[in-house]
Amino acid sequence: MKKITMVSVVLLVILSLFTILYFSNWNITGKIIETNYYSYTKAVCNEKNFCQDYGVTCHGNEIVSFSPITGAFAQFSEDWKDPRIENEKEIICNR
Repeated sequence: MKKITMVSVVLLVILSLFTILYFSNWNITGKIIETNYYSYTKAVCNEKNFCQDYGVTCHGNEIVSFSPITGAFAQFSEDWKDPRIENEKEIICNR
């Protein structure tokens, strides 16, 4: 009789947990780690094309961080354009 009671308790606990998880908003699938964070580098230049690279981190369309990369700067010719930019009106966090 003691064995049947113990098995019943274990089954009841498992059934209760399953019911709670099934009917709750908890997400225990791989999607819980799915994020919309991404990062890249961008050259920021002055009028004489002295440029420094910045690390840009975005979450969706919002900037999370925009910080200079130490030692990543260069002097380019005055007609140089950053090849990583698709057009002149680039939006920083827009994928």
